[in-house]
Amino acid sequence: MDDRVILLAAGEMTRWQNYLNVPKHLVEIEGEPLLHRLIRQSLQHGITDILVATQHECKLPEPATRIFFDTSIKDQYSSKFLSTRASWAKNARTFLIFGDTWLSETGFNAIMTPIANGICFVGRKKNGSYTGCPHGEIFGVSFAPSHHQRIFAAAKKSDQDKGKHPSAGWALYYHLTSELAANKSTEIIFVDIDDFSEDFDFPHDYDRWQKRAGNLPYTAVPEDQNLTIFKQKQRRKKLLLAVVCFSLGIIIGQMM
Repeated sequence: MDDRVILLAAGEMTRWQNYLNVPKHLVEIEGEPLLHRLIRQSLQHGITDILVATQHECKLPEPATRIFFDTSIKDQYSSKFLSTRASWAKNARTFLIFGDTWLSETGFNAIMTPIANGICFVGRKKNGSYTGCPHGEIFGVSFAPSHHQRIFAAAKKSDQDKGKHPSAGWALYYHLTSELAANKSTEIIFVDIDDFSEDFDFPHDYDRWQKRAGNLPYTAVPEDQNLTIFKQKQRRKKLLLAVVCFSLGIIIGQMM
């Protein structure tokens, strides 16, 4: 039984506006398109069953295979999930990962979190302290075959919530957590990643990320080190320590 990775890259990308003259999932970072990076990371984790759902012509590294998505539901809020339903692994775990995402090694390891029979979301619940993104993101979700119907039902319900949640990914997460809150037999995990991992929807997302990252070799240094932010955090820690020591000194002086 082999796990399956499905990279979701079938959007019409109206928000991206053909920035840099390429689809957003093919924008390059360190000379490597986002989609190619995700395929490479999948292979490094021993997964060779890799499908790419896209409506754009593109050459994919082996062994990735392009699949066609169900265009009859493309206007539905949940289409990014449901359009690939026929390709979900029937005897192993399915990993749905957004193809316009740059994932650090830490982030990709998180998506591969081993979980026996539950549902695992990976993303960032709040704004990105490293990337500067002002909101949370969901990068991917994985589930076992026993949850196919549950995922399908929750995604269908999310169609009624367009506008209530930041994205279809969040709508799916909230529906599942609400539905399964009392169901102790199913575990829902949210792995919160706050590093350089990021999803690029608009040109300014990409530009902001590049500006924040600067010339850091993101794949070569510890991924919690954006040098500027790291130094700022260190200064805050020293200032806090100084304030605590000063306050303790005053208290001890008054007691003597």
